[in-house]
Amino acid sequence: WDLIAYLLRYAGQQLSVRTKTEAERLLPYLALGALRYEEYSYWNPLVKSDEISRLGRGPLVIDVGAYNGSFSEEVFRLMWRGPADWLDHQSGMQRRLRGSLRVLAVEANPPVFAELLQRAEASGWLDKGFCAVHAALSSTARPEGVRFFEIADGGSRRMGAHMLSEGEVLEEGEIAVTVPSMTVDGLLEQRLCALGEDEDVYLLKVDTEGHDVEVLEGASKLLEAGRVKYIIFEHVGEEWSGDLADFTGWLWGFEYGCFLIMDRFLVPVSHGWFHPLYKSSVKGGLISNVDMFCASPHDSDLPAVIEGFVTHGHARRAKAIAFEALRGWQDTLRRPRRSVQEAHGDLERFLERPNNDPSAMALYLADLLLHGYGAQPTAQERAMGLTWLRRAAFQMQGEDTNARPGWAATAALVELASCYQFGGCGVRMDFRVAGHYYKRLSAMQGG
Repeated sequence: WDLIAYLLRYAGQQLSVRTKTEAERLLPYLALGALRYEEYSYWNPLVKSDEISRLGRGPLVIDVGAYNGSFSEEVFRLMWRGPADWLDHQSGMQRRLRGSLRVLAVEANPPVFAELLQRAEASGWLDKGFCAVHAALSSTARPEGVRFFEIADGGSRRMGAHMLSEGEVLEEGEIAVTVPSMTVDGLLEQRLCALGEDEDVYLLKVDTEGHDVEVLEGASKLLEAGRVKYIIFEHVGEEWSGDLADFTGWLWGFEYGCFLIMDRFLVPVSHGWFHPLYKSSVKGGLISNVDMFCASPHDSDLPAVIEGFVTHGHARRAKAIAFEALRGWQDTLRRPRRSVQEAHGDLERFLERPNNDPSAMALYLADLLLHGYGAQPTAQERAMGLTWLRRAAFQMQGEDTNARPGWAATAALVELASCYQFGGCGVRMDFRVAGHYYKRLSAMQGG
């Protein structure tokens, strides 16, 4: 409670302010993890769960309540790096990627959706992996669509913040609008915008003027499968906006921890960190309008997000408090470690794949056995990994030839030498063996 009170001292005033830009300020730090899609030159195609292995697709950002594209524009500015040549090591083919990012923008308001398309065309997004969907997302899809209202606003029209109930009387200046109805899960299940059903979502951003809870409930399949890396949504302090404690508790059930996004600091609210003042103002709390950020406590990039974003000049303990909350969440959601075989299935099936580079396939299998990629290799699996490293190094040229090796054999030799030099890979440090492999590498390279 002392730590919660410390954060309230700095967060209290901000929570009552309706105008905010905190989500946009956090976005550059969320984009850091996406750099691996472009910059990591080596990846293991055998590992389906590894983000790096999805290089051919690039990160997917879903912008729900995209309005005229202002948030999508920031996403492109920060995360899109243009087409790139990509070597598919399984086929040996050089491929040209369309781009390093995909953005799916969803907007319900018809005239604003038209503005979104115009902005996308003028900005060249349509050639950069951008796709827009005119729909109202909710917890369930309704075949008959969803009725909203529009109101006059300075000569333009904007969408109202709630769906119309049956028989609801419109006020002067309001008109009813019927919009196609969908769910976030349905976007993938229907393969809209050439998406696959097995897609992972890098960032799911929701800003639907008070309907955010229902939109996220419509992503329950993705959340249950842990296929959403980051979530940003807005909590509006209105009677009909729902209870923030209940909703963050619901997300905690999917193993997502949530923070209030403040001006250069994050306030944890999940699993014991919620304070009654974090309720909406109409329910006795302080919140008028606030952006929320949620992620798995085990996300490998989350510490970097906290380290980079939490830099408030006066709330000097805020960073340490965020990390303390994170450690507590990790301890509570401690995951059982599985062996490589348990996590990735029958490893021998990888050898049956057609491949024009046996050394590369042996290297990939060794890499998986030694490093696990989310699994904990057993001693037997590490020993198998060393065996496959040796096969990768010498499979094509044999133990006694000085033939110049290919890239996979070279990488395997370097890995073998490193294992013995630094004592990794389940073996003890042995400089003599490490030197042997370095000499073999030097001889094969003509040194």
